[in-house]
Amino acid sequence: MNGDPKEKYEMKKSDPMVRIQDLQKSFGDFTALHPLTLDIFAGEFLTFLGPSGCGKTTLLRMISGFEEPTGGTIYLDGVDVTSFPPHRRDVNQVFQSYALFPHLNVQENIEFGLKMKKISKSESKSRVEQAIQLIQLQGMERRKTTELSGGQKQRVAMARAIVCRPKVLLLDEPLSALDAQLRHQMQVELKRIQSQLGITFVFVTHDQEEALAMSDRILVMNRGSVEQIGTSFEIYHQPATPFVASFIGSSNRMAVIEMRSDEGKLKVRVDSGRWISLGKREEPKSGAKFILSVRPEGIEVVGEESKEESIEESIEGRVIQILFRGDQSHLFVRDLLGVEWRIAQSARQRPYRVGELIRFTITPLAAILIEERNKGG
Repeated sequence: MNGDPKEKYEMKKSDPMVRIQDLQKSFGDFTALHPLTLDIFAGEFLTFLGPSGCGKTTLLRMISGFEEPTGGTIYLDGVDVTSFPPHRRDVNQVFQSYALFPHLNVQENIEFGLKMKKISKSESKSRVEQAIQLIQLQGMERRKTTELSGGQKQRVAMARAIVCRPKVLLLDEPLSALDAQLRHQMQVELKRIQSQLGITFVFVTHDQEEALAMSDRILVMNRGSVEQIGTSFEIYHQPATPFVASFIGSSNRMAVIEMRSDEGKLKVRVDSGRWISLGKREEPKSGAKFILSVRPEGIEVVGEESKEESIEESIEGRVIQILFRGDQSHLFVRDLLGVEWRIAQSARQRPYRVGELIRFTITPLAAILIEERNKGG
């Protein structure tokens, strides 16, 4: 196919490119994936995120055909491919190890899949040229892959995968072997390539920042089950479970012991005994157990010039540690009840010292009540 490769992938955003129904996987008595139903949309960048052993790679391998499910169905563009071997599925996979052929140069690695598919020489040449331009490695076609840097090898692996124009590209932690600076550069490159091609990307990582930066949606997994699926904003600011709140970024978490409404404001008593105001909001259903989660940036250090109301609802504590993070510093503060808090401070704010006594308040909208759930499996 000549012309813009994106033409092949033009579908309505509401159409699922991959539909998974009641998919599950067990290894003997161990359940690697509990029954899962999921739609992955055309042109979407979806990330499977979770700790090691949560089932994300197993799920990816079942989509690619390298792992046989114990039960359930996988549809690719409306076709049931559950029993299809990998070569009969219109998907391609980029591995963490790159899996390049060391005896072949850059161009030969990229065109390898096209030869296997018996694509004509003229079409193959056109596709390879487009792919090399896309990954910005012009002039390096004749280089051996052993002469390339890690980032260049990753680009060649990407080109080899996309040159066959799969409907879905599967990426299994492809950036984990790169150093931090190169990893950030490749995140930008991957997002650019995906945006240009319009191919559906399914990305596996255990890196929360990577997932938040790149994804249209994130599927957060834990112990073979889905904890939450949503946009980066939803996952970070509206975590659905205590696990998501603790796994994604940093948070101050406390068990809620009691709730009451006071002059239109909801107040909760946490396990330290302290009452915390959550502002004007409805009291959640009774009988459920809740965790209060507050992101470090949802806490503000207040000075003597602050409003009287802020001072009254403030918490006093002593700085016990400071973690410098460039644009931010994180203050670790122990309050007078012995509870430790993590507070994000902008680089533009006044610096504090270890041992200094400070007051801080919780921004009501930043305080999230998360219902504790009983999870099976």
